[in-house]
Amino acid sequence: MPDIRADRLSLVSAISFESRCGAQMFAHTGQYHGVVVRIKELKFSRKKDISRDVMKEMRMLRDVRHTNINSFIGAVVEPMRVLLVTDYCAKGSLYDIIENEDIKLDDMFISSLLNDLIKGMLYIHESTQLQYHGNLKSSNCVVTSRWVLQVSDFGLLDMRQSAESDSIGEHEYYRNLFWKAPELLREPSNLVKGHQLADIYAFGIILFEMLGRKGPYGGYHLEPKEIIERVKRLPEENEAPFRPKIDLLCDSEMECADYLVNIITDCWAEAPELRPDFKNIRERMKKINGFKSRNIMDQMMDMMEKYANNLEDVVGERTRLLYEEKLKTEDLYQPHPTYLYDSVKLYARALDLLLRENPDLSVIEIASNGTLIIETIIKKHIYQSNHAHPLLSPIYTHQ
Repeated sequence: MPDIRADRLSLVSAISFESRCGAQMFAHTGQYHGVVVRIKELKFSRKKDISRDVMKEMRMLRDVRHTNINSFIGAVVEPMRVLLVTDYCAKGSLYDIIENEDIKLDDMFISSLLNDLIKGMLYIHESTQLQYHGNLKSSNCVVTSRWVLQVSDFGLLDMRQSAESDSIGEHEYYRNLFWKAPELLREPSNLVKGHQLADIYAFGIILFEMLGRKGPYGGYHLEPKEIIERVKRLPEENEAPFRPKIDLLCDSEMECADYLVNIITDCWAEAPELRPDFKNIRERMKKINGFKSRNIMDQMMDMMEKYANNLEDVVGERTRLLYEEKLKTEDLYQPHPTYLYDSVKLYARALDLLLRENPDLSVIEIASNGTLIIETIIKKHIYQSNHAHPLLSPIYTHQ
């Protein structure tokens, strides 16, 4: 059974950030069987009866398992609300990451997240039970602590739409429609539902968000309701449909290649049949540097392993050089040979003899004669050192 008893679920034991298609909001987390879970509350204006079909869909959702799908654990059903319990993702939503200017989205980062998103959507589209998402947007893509993107908030579309309509204002309601395909906006009865090509349209908006980082309709000074009205209006002959400003990508920090612009514009084509599927998009995405089958953490681990191997070589070479210098230093500080001490004694005797025989010598004259004696001793020592210690000869000769 997908139902979770309330006494087994520790509600509001922690609070984390989650976006909701606009300003960030707080999302509740809890403990279930000792594991942190995410709790999404669906509030209703009046008592909500859960039908057998909804219960059956919940059971189906609990069986959905994929690396890039946010797992549905169960639900707490109460008269005026339903608490949906899913896996907790520490990094928040993709919308949060896009809006966070402190996070730099380079080629490798974007390609990894996009690859995860495409794999998750391929799983949904190839599923005989799910078939399509129906509410795909950047806030419904969550990221784990290992930077793996997971598609979330699919299924239970009627119940989600009913709760959303009862709990949000007009501005947020229309803002939530930014990712909806125009053919769905024109038919209010189909707004809750969806199809695979509508998911492709939503993917195009998400890709635009990731590359431009100015929101779905950045650059337009229009209210969300007016934007939606323009999107759903049928364009006149030879008139381009109303879409996000693609020119903004040229001004973004990331250099946007032409093939990426083409993918975006193809995804939000006015005619659904002209939009590519996710297999085609994945093939075209391979041009992105770093677009691989593994997530960003695995790629970073490979890079760190290569760096570690290179570092080992560098450390080995530096250790060898240090050892050689150590040998040279040990030779330099070896005890001086006994003949050097004998020469110093000889100098002292010669100086004493010099003073006895010439008591009237000045200090300058004594120093001058003493210097000659020292130079003689040093020359003798250099000669002997060159034969006894070849490694030290360049040092003594230089001095």
